[in-house]
Amino acid sequence: MEQLKAFWFIVVDVWEKGLWGVDLGRFIIAALIVVGFLLVRRLFAKIVISRLAALTKRTKTPLDDEVLEVLYKPAAFIPVVIGLFIAAEYLPLSGIIETITNNLIRSLIVFVIFWCLVKLVKPFSNLLSFLRW
Repeated sequence: MEQLKAFWFIVVDVWEKGLWGVDLGRFIIAALIVVGFLLVRRLFAKIVISRLAALTKRTKTPLDDEVLEVLYKPAAFIPVVIGLFIAAEYLPLSGIIETITNNLIRSLIVFVIFWCLVKLVKPFSNLLSFLRW
């Protein structure tokens, strides 16, 4: 019976102190935040981008259709980055773990920006193709 009490004491200690001084309940809530934003990603992709697609189909130029098509995946990744940011802000991290987390979020933001820029090269190169000699 004493061994069971000792085991339960360890379970409670891990639940309260968790990892890096953050209780496991906060980690679970942070994970739920990320999962929630993954669901928001699907809604964002279906609702917002489909409405933008309907608007771009009404225009006479194909450029906006091409731009929306190539930016679909990078734009759908934006809610994931926002969810990771909110989850990281929810966790009371400090020290090197906080620095690593902040650098990871910053790297993801830069990744999305450059992903968009790289994807925009083709539509704009098609637009500028008339400048060839």
